[in-house]
Amino acid sequence: MIRSRRLALVAATVVLGLTAAACGDDSSQSASTESVVGATPPVIKLGAGSSAGGGGAMPANESADRMMMPFAVFSYVFDGELPALDGTAPAWQFPAGVQPDAERVAAIAALLGVEGDVRAMAADMGGGWMVGPEDYSGATLTVSADGMLSWWFSPAPMVMPGMECVEPAVVDPVVVDPVDTAADTATSDTGTTDIAVAPPDDMRCAEPQPPSGVPDAATAEQQAKDLFAAMGYDTASMEFDVYADEWGASVTGWVLLGGARAPITVSVGYGAEGAITWASGTLAEPVAVGDYPLVGAAAGLERLNDESGMWMMYGGPAVMARDSGVGVGVGGGDVAVEPAPEPAVGAPEPMPDETLPVDMPVEEVVEPEEIVVTFTSVEIGLTQIWDADGTVWLLPAYVFADNDGGEWQVIAVDDSFIEMPPMPEPMPMPEPMPIDTVVSEPGDGTDPGEMPAPLDPAVAAVLVGLTDDEAAKVAEENGWGYRVVRADGVDFAVTDDYSPTRVNVELTAGVVTAIVSIG
Repeated sequence: MIRSRRLALVAATVVLGLTAAACGDDSSQSASTESVVGATPPVIKLGAGSSAGGGGAMPANESADRMMMPFAVFSYVFDGELPALDGTAPAWQFPAGVQPDAERVAAIAALLGVEGDVRAMAADMGGGWMVGPEDYSGATLTVSADGMLSWWFSPAPMVMPGMECVEPAVVDPVVVDPVDTAADTATSDTGTTDIAVAPPDDMRCAEPQPPSGVPDAATAEQQAKDLFAAMGYDTASMEFDVYADEWGASVTGWVLLGGARAPITVSVGYGAEGAITWASGTLAEPVAVGDYPLVGAAAGLERLNDESGMWMMYGGPAVMARDSGVGVGVGGGDVAVEPAPEPAVGAPEPMPDETLPVDMPVEEVVEPEEIVVTFTSVEIGLTQIWDADGTVWLLPAYVFADNDGGEWQVIAVDDSFIEMPPMPEPMPMPEPMPIDTVVSEPGDGTDPGEMPAPLDPAVAAVLVGLTDDEAAKVAEENGWGYRVVRADGVDFAVTDDYSPTRVNVELTAGVVTAIVSIG
């Protein structure tokens, strides 16, 4: 058993992986592609956070309810003998800046019932191309300007049928004699019977019924294959996933490259009477760029466990959120997490730190939890990566899987052909706040410089006879400090600092009656 550890912070917004695990053998028919294969394949300059896949595929029943996950110590373990999976493997790319074939776009629009001409979209509207009304009042076909020329179809807006609801009749309750409130009926003085009526039930609505004419799985698959072929796709080089129930059907065709499913798809959904409810795909053709040397499965496992997290943005695990022990899982992996402990009965609530404001929450420090993910198989697949210049790459990747169907992916290409984006500069430490220089007024006792000469009490006597406000104003105009230390026979508590130009006065009925001291 191979074991490795890493400390990671995993975010909620993990995107479902577009990883394509190797399916079939090398003899499988592949999509026809252009080729720019040379003696040495080019170096891949990864853009920051450029993975289009984001992470390995999560099981469908765990793909919801994702949220921010706290720090945890992840241990990725491979159970059994890890295969080498070294050597080389092919890669493809979708160069940036490719223009779509307008005739093909028009043909796809016509097949989907979209009316109008192919027109370029303004940059402030997202760029790309569009067929159909700009206000989306009818069916539309939109083509993105990304390297894959992704497209999607939206049908004309439909008025959703409402549910038929019946509100029960409400009968005013009859007030009965209090003695008979426990009975269902009571007899009045007139001999009539008063009936106590319970409140009405909630509004009753008819159960929604599935639409008619939804194709079954076999019919939907054949219709989709015919549609894709008419759109210009080589359905012989695809593998298909089909889903159908009484409410709708959908078909997804996966392009095969080098015998493996590539993260290149064309999909369609069917509803009532077999109508197309949505569709999407890509128009660009992948270009073969040659074979890249691989680092080996053991090194791939180490990349998953890289403590720097640099590989997490370009593959890595798809991780489910944990919420107090409920809905725990790491992509369906072999993970055991104990439920949150129940609080002790009668246990007092922890008191907040008295040094903090009352309204500031005190957060509990949670120690990182170890989560063990056990892999039982690994194979070579393809992962979709965005280059710094907008080129979309389909690179060899190791796809690790567990017994529950969870998958984790990581780039398998040798380091010498991968140029990582520069690590972000560490945030500089904040500069210390400057110490405010106190500009002291003469006589206020705060001037750190030379002490001025003491004020002559005879000079300060000009304040006697003035009101409190008048005396304060005169003192200010003369540059003196002014302080009332006694009023109407009551002494005030004052500071014991000394200022040779501060006048301490006594007030009587709001008038300065004496100079108590200077200082």
